[in-house]
Amino acid sequence: EPSTGKTCLPKALLNLSGGKNDTIPVLLDIAEKTGNMREFINSPFRDVYYRGQTALHIAIERRCKHYVELLVEKGADVHAQARGRFFQPKDEGGYFYFGELPLSLAACTNQPHIVHYLTENGHKQADLRRQDSRGNTVLHALVAIADNTRENTKFVTKMYDLLLVKCAKLFPDTNLEALLNNDGLSPLMMAAKTGKIGIFQHIIRREITDEDARHLSRKFKDWAYGPVYSSLYDLSSLDTCGEEVSVLEILVYNSKIENRHEMLAVEPINELLRDKWRKFGAVSFYISVVSYLSAMIIFTLVAYYRPME
Repeated sequence: EPSTGKTCLPKALLNLSGGKNDTIPVLLDIAEKTGNMREFINSPFRDVYYRGQTALHIAIERRCKHYVELLVEKGADVHAQARGRFFQPKDEGGYFYFGELPLSLAACTNQPHIVHYLTENGHKQADLRRQDSRGNTVLHALVAIADNTRENTKFVTKMYDLLLVKCAKLFPDTNLEALLNNDGLSPLMMAAKTGKIGIFQHIIRREITDEDARHLSRKFKDWAYGPVYSSLYDLSSLDTCGEEVSVLEILVYNSKIENRHEMLAVEPINELLRDKWRKFGAVSFYISVVSYLSAMIIFTLVAYYRPME
């Protein structure tokens, strides 16, 4: 279809029976014989709603690992970006934002077997560090789809850790969690700003047992005696100084976060606020109160006793 860019391949993938369509291998065989295989399988949709979507996106959405493998083997673009209106966030008039990239789609639809394949196959591996048009990585995409329900939080946090550890092993010099999007937000900051308390709590209290990725933990057991134990928390990005925006600043000053009081009660945020109050917050507050009351008393007395003409 010239107007939409939709070819017979995505149509075949959209019409599976029992997870299969016998015309797909035939179509790929014809494309290979005519010498336009890459162009055929990577032809993107061009209409405003599904612009950028390719056959690989559809195969992932249909949860068909065997067709995903077949397309990648034939040269499918593992970094194709679906940017149509349908794939925008709901608050912007879209329906399902998943981070545009095939890897992000697999992660956001809870398909770890396809995630492993896309990042480890011997043909064309998906780059975990890749960012979409919004600057979001696959971790940002997972935060975006989090909805604070128990079932959703369970799969999102598990997938989040899987990708974080995998990136650390494939790219030791890159901290995937430190990459910022176009709004200058890391996945943790994004979770704080959007009120995603489930994934937020998981990130700041994360403990990883894998020895090769232990450095990615943000909570470390200091000592234990029977049922009693003490833990140390990594406060990087939670509380910063200077021009860098901190997670604590986002939570305290952003009144648009409906559940920010719940998020401020999460440890170690709660203990951090208590410590700040004990060390200097209370003193600063009382000085401000005394200064304000003194100024009001002085102005009141001056106004009351000023000479009458």
